[in-house]
Amino acid sequence: GAPMEPLRLSAVQTFSGSALFDWVQPTKCDTKAGVEAECDVAEAYLEAKMTHNSGDFVVLGAWGDFKLVVGVEPFPAAGKGLFTGLAPLASFQVRVRVRSRYVVSFGDNSNSFLMKLTDNPPASLATIGLLTDLGSS
Repeated sequence: GAPMEPLRLSAVQTFSGSALFDWVQPTKCDTKAGVEAECDVAEAYLEAKMTHNSGDFVVLGAWGDFKLVVGVEPFPAAGKGLFTGLAPLASFQVRVRVRSRYVVSFGDNSNSFLMKLTDNPPASLATIGLLTDLGSS
């Protein structure tokens, strides 16, 4: 069956139009109702939706407006994905799900992560703050 949901999704770095994410890979798959088995993940599907534009006005984005599929290594390696082409200074909600080497379907979504992009160039580290903390960028 499909893997369980990834844990602790977070942004490692945010830039003006991109963000690097990592998460803890699941080690178990649902094989049938109530039964779990060991499994290795192979790919991750990240998706994002815009929540606020660069002027901090609310935007009603939809899941899948931004999406990315990346190959990943199984646990204990951390999952990693770099979203590019995002609107500078905008805020996004992001989530991830993974699939095993032997199952076509992706598993459950992780908890979503909220982030605000900065105006820093990619060579700089950025500060990540809550959406309501506009002074943190």
